[in-house]
Amino acid sequence: MTIAKGCAGAALAVLAAWTAAPGAAQDSARPASDATRTAQAAAAAQLPDEGTRDGDFATRGLLATRTDPVITGAGGKPVW
Repeated sequence: MTIAKGCAGAALAVLAAWTAAPGAAQDSARPASDATRTAQAAAAAQLPDEGTRDGDFATRGLLATRTDPVITGAGGKPVW
């Protein structure tokens, strides 16, 4: 075994142990600050009042619809 392989193996072992530690990523989450909440509320107030349909669609993964759902290639033939 070479030193480089040994170091790489040790680094991977340390990384695996750190990421597997309970709460490693969860501890960094904190509630939003007052300034963040104020800025978000101000931005939300500027949005048009169209209900929650778009947000509901986005939450489920639907981003948009097309009036013409046929996607054509450079030659004009449907490709999708």
